[in-house]
Amino acid sequence: MTPNEIYLSVITKLNKNLGTDNITVDKPRVVLAFNENQIRRVSLLLERKNDDSLREIQQLLTQNEKLTKLETETDRVVFKLPDNYFEISSSYIKAEKGSCRNKNLFLWEIKDPNYNEVLSNSHLKPSFEYEEVPYIVSNGKLVVFKDDTFNIGDSYLSYYRYPTKIDIAGSININNVVSSDVSPELDERFVNKVIAMTVEDFQRNNQDQLGVQLSKDRVVNNN
Repeated sequence: MTPNEIYLSVITKLNKNLGTDNITVDKPRVVLAFNENQIRRVSLLLERKNDDSLREIQQLLTQNEKLTKLETETDRVVFKLPDNYFEISSSYIKAEKGSCRNKNLFLWEIKDPNYNEVLSNSHLKPSFEYEEVPYIVSNGKLVVFKDDTFNIGDSYLSYYRYPTKIDIAGSININNVVSSDVSPELDERFVNKVIAMTVEDFQRNNQDQLGVQLSKDRVVNNN
C-alpha cells in the first residue's frame, strides 16, 4: 500500500464512520498519527508474544548483531544498543574463565529497579558455570553484569527494531522539510490495523464516541 493510499483510506473511513464527507485532515497529521500507531501496534504484538503476533512483525527482527563495547568494570560490561533498537528478543555473550574460553553465556533481564539486591542473591547473580548472566537496558545501553571470576568478550543481540516511518511527497513534515514518498515496509494486514487505530484517534479528537466504537470493533475483528 502506498502512503497516498493510506491517507485516502484514513480520510474515507473517518468520514464514513462519522456519517459525513466534510471532514479532512492534512497529510502531515495523518503521517504523524500513522507512524505513532505503528509503534503502538508493534508494542501490543510484542506484549502478546505468541507465534501469530510475532509472525506479523517478523520482518523487524534483526538476529545476532554484534554490539560495540563501551566500557568494562569489575562488575559489569557496557555495550551500545543499535540506534533503531526497539525491544530485545534474546542475547548472549562470549566469556572466558581460566582455560575455558569463548563460552556462550545467555542473558536474562533484571526488571527490579533495585538490581543490587538481585545481584547479591546467590541464586541470581552472574554465573559462568550455569551459563547465565543478568542485564539491564538503560539510556541506549546494554549493561551486562559479571563478577571478578570471569571476563566478558563480545555480546550478540537479537532485537526488534522500529518500523520504517511513512511519508507523503509534497507536504512539509514536522521537521519543516519537504517530504518524499516513503511506503510502509510491513504487509497490508499490519497496515490495515494501523489505519483503523489512526482513524480511531481522529474520531476521538472529534469527540464522536459512536464512531470510536465502530473503529474499535474493526480493530478487534482484525486481531
